[in-house]
Amino acid sequence: MERQIIVGASSAGLYTGLRLARHGIPVRIIERRADDSPEPRLLIVTPELLRFVRIPDHIILNRIRSYELNSLNEKVAIDLAHPDLVFDRRDFLLHLENEAEKSGVEILRSLTFKGILKEGQRWYAECLDDGKERYFPFRRIIGADGARSQIARCFDAKIDPLYLIQAYVPLEDSHNYDTVRIWFDKRFTDYFVWMIPDGRGKVVLGLIAEDEEKAFLKLRDFLKEHNLAPISFESGPTSCYRSGFYPRVGLNGATAYLIGDAGGQVKMTTVGGTFAGLWSGYAVSEAIIMSEDFREYFRPLRCELEIHNLFRSLLKRLSNRDFDLLLRMSKGGLRRLLYFFSRDQVREIVRHILPANPLLSLLGLRCLIRSVRRMVVFKG
Repeated sequence: MERQIIVGASSAGLYTGLRLARHGIPVRIIERRADDSPEPRLLIVTPELLRFVRIPDHIILNRIRSYELNSLNEKVAIDLAHPDLVFDRRDFLLHLENEAEKSGVEILRSLTFKGILKEGQRWYAECLDDGKERYFPFRRIIGADGARSQIARCFDAKIDPLYLIQAYVPLEDSHNYDTVRIWFDKRFTDYFVWMIPDGRGKVVLGLIAEDEEKAFLKLRDFLKEHNLAPISFESGPTSCYRSGFYPRVGLNGATAYLIGDAGGQVKMTTVGGTFAGLWSGYAVSEAIIMSEDFREYFRPLRCELEIHNLFRSLLKRLSNRDFDLLLRMSKGGLRRLLYFFSRDQVREIVRHILPANPLLSLLGLRCLIRSVRRMVVFKG
């Protein structure tokens, strides 16, 4: 049986390899980093992640039972029926690596992927191993190599990046260890600022921006305004979902599947990619295992990501005054809705959102009118 090549030992890549190996398909993962050296980064996920993978109790640092949403003049608390889980990406990756290798996945570390080439009728992945060239034949290759994916570039399917930066700050006595705080404030980001307790006496405070320098400067300004002194920083690129993009691409007889950040599978409301990355890994692996059309398995995830993208386009148009209004309207039915459904159940949220709070349609109409006015001014 042909060995499946995966580039990138990301959570999406490892999970995909793990599923394939458990169904008897030989898998080789090419990874540039050395043993036991994933970069740390605090992650928060919903319990929906457990649909795909078990998370051992020993790597869970904290359980989040409520969110506090803040705008300039409003505040709303949202309790969760099922707690979110906080853990370090490094611990999660090491757990997946261990499970993958136990299932027979071959992980080749310290290899630098350089590109693809064709000789005769065969395609090869070209890698550098301590300065020596190595070539791995493939007919189908899976790109799980992050927001700066080389596989995506090889297949002319580049995804635009965003930049995430987080600062560790001491946990204040007044801050609950099981509550995440969110600030909607356009002065600092078009997304939001988050503060997540890490379960170890600190919180991680972060934001997203379009470029790395802007992300750092805006976070520094936020820390200064709130009189917070950072202990350390962690940062990195994440990808941006592109509406309509199909992450199965071909090139002269070769096929690539782009999963996780490499394929832009990111919820644009929260810029979270862990859950969507595992879901895309499930879709690819299931299509390979069953020898069926990938589109059928990818369609539910695409629907979810498109809805998040639509919400993102609306949120981007909100002003700080609009966010005050949104939070004021969220103190009734919407708060109860978000108690029962997580951000990874967005289709359920859409089904119930207007019955829970009909006034939200007026806020959406306000954003639409504002967009039309901007278009008229631009064209005029």
